[in-house]
Amino acid sequence: MLRGAERIGYANIGQLSVIKQYDEAEDCLLLDGNGTLFTLSEGYFAILFPDDIHMPEITVKKPEALKKAVLKVRI
Repeated sequence: MLRGAERIGYANIGQLSVIKQYDEAEDCLLLDGNGTLFTLSEGYFAILFPDDIHMPEITVKKPEALKKAVLKVRI
């Protein structure tokens, strides 16, 4: 996270059920189930693997402009 902070929902895909199949154009898959929330603060980073489902951009205290770098590595 380069500037700001956000909460991220996280779960293993095996713990969730599919509501809507993956949409390549939107790079989005809709799932249902329970996960964990963590805060990603300025100066920190997270590594998520292919089986790690995530839901970013959840407000921490109040909406703010974020600046972050996202890298996707093809495996």
